Amino acid sequence: MDIGTEHEATIEGRTGAFSARKLDQLWDDLVDKGNATVTVP
Repeated sequence: MDIGTEHEATIEGRTGAFSARKLDQLWDDLVDKGNATVTVP
């Protein structure tokens, strides 16, 4: 779930690695906004 900022809340990563799609999304946040914060409950 992308909440419109560089903060990403996801259940991915709880039991293994992030998918290539999620890593691409995080990279895009880093490039576009200069910051990426991930919350994995």
